[in-house]
Amino acid sequence: MKKMVNLIIAAIFFTSATIALAGNPHTIYGRVVTAEGSVPLDGNLSFKAYIQTRPDQVLTGESTGCDYESGWFQVGIGNFSSDWQPGEIMVIEFKLRGSDQSATVTHTLTTTDPEDLGEIVLKMRN
Repeated sequence: MKKMVNLIIAAIFFTSATIALAGNPHTIYGRVVTAEGSVPLDGNLSFKAYIQTRPDQVLTGESTGCDYESGWFQVGIGNFSSDWQPGEIMVIEFKLRGSDQSATVTHTLTTTDPEDLGEIVLKMRN
């Protein structure tokens, strides 16, 4: 019986901690390189990020908490107009201005902060 009570308390704590994260500052970041392996110049890379189920709520490189500089991007997902939840899928679309290079990344959100998406390689659009 004591084990069951401990499990219930742990489940309540985990659920409360997960709910408490929604809407709070949370950063997704990574590095972007072109198809040739070079770093896009500042101002030449644009991106938009959204939760897959809410594509009308978009964050861009100009949004609060978001940026691209010297090959590195960050998205402050706490700045979406509605709360995010761990387990939701975020989509980030990257485009190299003046080029046919782009990339689309999907990522399942977690409670880890910050979340490193690693290296994103732009590809030529067909």
